[in-house]
Amino acid sequence: MPDICRERDWVAVVEPTRARIVRGIGADGRPVRPDLALRARQPNLTSALAQEPLPEGAGAAVEADEASFAEHIATLLDAHRVAGEFDRVHVVATGRMAQLVKRAMRGPLEAMLGASVVLGLMEGAVDLGIGQLLGLLV
Repeated sequence: MPDICRERDWVAVVEPTRARIVRGIGADGRPVRPDLALRARQPNLTSALAQEPLPEGAGAAVEADEASFAEHIATLLDAHRVAGEFDRVHVVATGRMAQLVKRAMRGPLEAMLGASVVLGLMEGAVDLGIGQLLGLLV
């Protein structure tokens, strides 16, 4: 197994509307603990879509929701960092989400950032298997 991903390394796989946090990968290539699954709430987009016709600036609503989701992910990761549950966290994210998540990771959490992989996919990253994730991180 490559050193890039050990049992005390977590992998945050992030899309604009959902995320999966793999909490360690064992020597056998299996998750050490059950994954955490998150869904974005998207209150700004929901509000914009409820209006007829679609208001100008609806794209800004999507961007605000994505930034909020990235902050939520970083806050969750930081709580687990404080609890001493991982040594490094790697980020595998689609498009702009990689930048947003890395920007949201501040201070000690930022110092624990390992690899960062930006995917061209818009969807489906969260569904990647462990072997596929390891292949991206090597």
